[in-house]
Amino acid sequence: MKQHTVLVLFVVSCWSYLTAQEVGVTQQPGIESEITITTNPNNTDEIIISSMSSGSPIIVYRSGDGGDSWRQSSFGEGVADPVLTYGDNNTAYLTFLDFDNTLEMSLAESTNGGASWDIETLALDGLAADRQWIKRDNSAVSPNYGNIYISYFHPESGFDIHLVKIDEEGNVGDNLPIHTTAYDYVQNPAMDITLSGAVVVAFLAEGADGNRKIMAVNSTDGGQTFSTESAISDIHMFQNGSPVTDVVGFAPGDNSRLGNSLQMAIDKSDGEHSGRVYMTWTDFVENNPDEGMNIYLSFSDDNGVTWSSPKIVNDDDVPSSHQYYSGIDVNPSGVLCLSWYDRRVDPETDALTDFYCSFSLDGGATFQNSVKVNSETSDHAAVTEGANTFGVGEYTAIASSQTEAYVVWSDGRANNGDLNVYFATVSLAPLSNVRETSLSPELIINELFPNPVLNGRIQLKVNTSHQGAVEVSIININGQIMKQEKMLITETGHTTLGIDVSDLSNGSYLLEIKHNNGIASKKFIVSKE
Repeated sequence: MKQHTVLVLFVVSCWSYLTAQEVGVTQQPGIESEITITTNPNNTDEIIISSMSSGSPIIVYRSGDGGDSWRQSSFGEGVADPVLTYGDNNTAYLTFLDFDNTLEMSLAESTNGGASWDIETLALDGLAADRQWIKRDNSAVSPNYGNIYISYFHPESGFDIHLVKIDEEGNVGDNLPIHTTAYDYVQNPAMDITLSGAVVVAFLAEGADGNRKIMAVNSTDGGQTFSTESAISDIHMFQNGSPVTDVVGFAPGDNSRLGNSLQMAIDKSDGEHSGRVYMTWTDFVENNPDEGMNIYLSFSDDNGVTWSSPKIVNDDDVPSSHQYYSGIDVNPSGVLCLSWYDRRVDPETDALTDFYCSFSLDGGATFQNSVKVNSETSDHAAVTEGANTFGVGEYTAIASSQTEAYVVWSDGRANNGDLNVYFATVSLAPLSNVRETSLSPELIINELFPNPVLNGRIQLKVNTSHQGAVEVSIININGQIMKQEKMLITETGHTTLGIDVSDLSNGSYLLEIKHNNGIASKKFIVSKE
């Protein structure tokens, strides 16, 4: 692929340890939404997150230490809808759309954890693309090992779902239509690949009667042919193509971003439910929109031919509240992980929103009690004020390692219309120990020195746009605050601060500096003779 651009902008050091304490609020201008995340299957400490922003570049965050620290970069103008996946060849793949060029779709590849990308515009037989999804066949026993598949919706006349295949050498193959001509409207394809190489695609379909369903097909020959469509579930959010009701946080009277947010994940472990295909989506309860939106789950054990009865996953016990836009992943041991926006805290005004996750150890039969991963609640009524009708977009995502869920979401806790990216790791055994991080603080720790600390004092060089009081904390590996001091920053830019650590024992610590609009932290070691 042609080298299009190299992305290395600046370092964001923002490792935050969350027990009972909360992280500071970031105040970055602009709106980041439609968040996607992936991890390297050979090293799940390598994490890449991407988002689209109101200024229309693609934002990329990357971490090589499990989310303890992050680097940020961006590229493009008029580009949006990023979707990420990782190959077992240590290559990350990112697809996105160019809205300045009639929805052209691009594919980017990175072999260095997201630091730089080779970008190629895909020729799609002149068709526009929308709501694309990307996966690579990482199964060594698959006859199609190494193939990359991109599913997308063709939004022009003759609505259809398409599949693009790219082989292991990078050759772009045919643009293969998944025939859906029996429907007046199709949208929102979701896709994954089984260990045997079967490509399973689900999508939203609307018939002439105005009713919508989630349909599924599969291909066992690399996308050349597809099975007969099978129904996963009826959809009750829309009647005759229109939403059944307005929802706070989505443009009133429009709700163009109010969608079912279909997502798919397949169990690729060697466990009891290996090969199980999971689907999750957002919907109202049938004939009862006053009950609010819920997170639904269904699964298939025969590559998407037959499906279990849909079940509601969220455990809020507040029927009138909304839960929406779920992310889904299955970890290497077969643990099913889900995340979603949740308004159980505010059933009356239906605006205040948190972010939750849960997981299942038994193939989706039961779920652990869900846990809130954000430390500050957002007012989602503020994300569609003024000229911004996009809100949080149409999807979010989750990834996982052997021991943790990696949760990411678009957060409007400033309640001024801005949306920033937040990340949390959640222990899968038990579902606890949430560590939340802002990926775009106003405060950056450039250096801690000396590190390791051999005497009694450590200095920190910070770069900040903030003036005024800050709180510097020293936190041990158990999350206990060992020292805490108030300090004053009198000018913006680069500043050096110092703190006495002579009373600390040898070991690893976290230095955290916090002000009203941000938080930054960095690890250090005390090593006395």
